[in-house]
Amino acid sequence: MTFIKKVLTAVLLTFACAAPVMAAEDNAPSDPLEPVNRVIFSFNEGVDVVFIEPLAKLYRFILPDYVLARVDHFFVNIEEPLSTVNYALQGNFSEAGDSLLRFVVNSTVGIGGLWDVMGDQSEDKLTGFGDTLGRWGVGPGPYLVLPLIGPSDFRDVVGLTADYYSDPVRIAMHGGSLDIDNPETLYTVLKVTEDFDARSRLLKQIDDLRKNSLDFYATARSIYLQRRASKVGGDTGAPSGAAPEIPNYKD
Repeated sequence: MTFIKKVLTAVLLTFACAAPVMAAEDNAPSDPLEPVNRVIFSFNEGVDVVFIEPLAKLYRFILPDYVLARVDHFFVNIEEPLSTVNYALQGNFSEAGDSLLRFVVNSTVGIGGLWDVMGDQSEDKLTGFGDTLGRWGVGPGPYLVLPLIGPSDFRDVVGLTADYYSDPVRIAMHGGSLDIDNPETLYTVLKVTEDFDARSRLLKQIDDLRKNSLDFYATARSIYLQRRASKVGGDTGAPSGAAPEIPNYKD
């Protein structure tokens, strides 16, 4: 898995660097790789419709809401150490301290993060190296669609790679103190499960977007770019802060 991720990242970065720099119109997305992106997007859609979505529906049907809530809290909690590091790199030491405190309290009193004892846990408060690069003034670069991962951009590809290898949870698993067999496999399974749980929480939103979008690719691209611009700030003149929610269209 690690080798594949390295090769995939290298190929994507090569394509992105080799792509011609196109002068976009005002408010137009930077998507010079759109033909390739659309092919990958269609592949991802096929995998999602045939395999991932049915499993996600079964997952949400079988598990009671109480258990699903514990799972959601757990996955947000294990992202806090990485957020702590990135908030510190961004110079936001107040948020870094809050993130670290949430992790310590929820991991202990909250029994491994299954309960949000602090009461202020939120996915919108999580941050990664892609956000950090944006705060440092690095632009997003061209829009990319990653196989099985989905919407991204040049900056976030670098951020995702950095997050993977610098995650304190992964480092702790490899540190030996936890005495974990096959830590890389365990960490990868953990992250895949986390992504699957996140996908299961967007069943209705994504289904509505598919039904109501004239061009689902363009809609997904627009939502991703707006969310990232809002989260990082400065990319398109949008203020930094909590990312907007995915629209929930009514029938």
